Amino acid sequence: MAKKDKAKETKGAKKAVEEDSGAYRRRRRPVRVRRGLADWRSWPWMRIGVAVAAVVLTVTTTNALETYLTSAPRFALAADEGIVLSGLQRLSEEEIRRFFASDEGANILSVPLSERRAELLSKRWVRDVAISRRWPDRIWVHVEERTPAAYVRMPEGPRGALTLRLIDDEGVLLEPLEGPRLELPVVDGLTSETPREERAARIALLHEMLGDLDSEEPGYGDRLSQIDLSEPKNIRVTTVHEGDVIELQLGDELFRHRFGVFDEYISGWKQEFGAVGWVDLRFEDQVIVLPVNQTAQVR
Repeated sequence: MAKKDKAKETKGAKKAVEEDSGAYRRRRRPVRVRRGLADWRSWPWMRIGVAVAAVVLTVTTTNALETYLTSAPRFALAADEGIVLSGLQRLSEEEIRRFFASDEGANILSVPLSERRAELLSKRWVRDVAISRRWPDRIWVHVEERTPAAYVRMPEGPRGALTLRLIDDEGVLLEPLEGPRLELPVVDGLTSETPREERAARIALLHEMLGDLDSEEPGYGDRLSQIDLSEPKNIRVTTVHEGDVIELQLGDELFRHRFGVFDEYISGWKQEFGAVGWVDLRFEDQVIVLPVNQTAQVR
């Protein structure tokens, strides 16, 4: 009996030690205490302070920088060299600088670049404009001028007097500038009432014709004395052969081939019809030839 009692006592002591040991381990765990937002002890004071300081510093620095940039004399548009120009070929620098006359001496940040660009684009000779500030006191202006493609003879005024204008590849009519006359073809048949898109299409056809006529030797382009673009699908040209002025209907394709047919057979046509005044070369297997005394019927 004494052994059994001793064993029970030992077992009970071991169990008590285990329970005490488990209780001790549970007490080592940290106790989390939740606090509400109203409890100032739960606020991240350090982070809030850093964020507020950063905002205050940013606003103060921005205001100081803006004040400096808008008021410092070194950022005032230079009187003589304030406008830096590039891209000009036919337009004068004085003409472009005139758009910025009211900005002389002003802070470059106060110059309305988008407004000045719109004003420059209203000038017909200006195709595009790029404007940017160049610190500390310059404004760079790059002008892309329109490139004239031909002279246009068009009736203007109450009496329909012919005036000479220029036209570019986009169909924009331009006033001739001072200086030497450009080496460009002179065309008829286009007016200010013709839609700009249609004018552009006919100028494109003109380029195609001139390129085709001179694509090989001998070239035929320099034998044209007059070009009429009044019809959308038919270019009418005037050429001179042995003193006779002849109008050719070249259509809208195969220009070199058709002019070559004329050049090859004109002498035979003259022997058959006499003085030739009008030739239609637009048909594949047929050429219509009219003597001078009958050309009034088709003009």
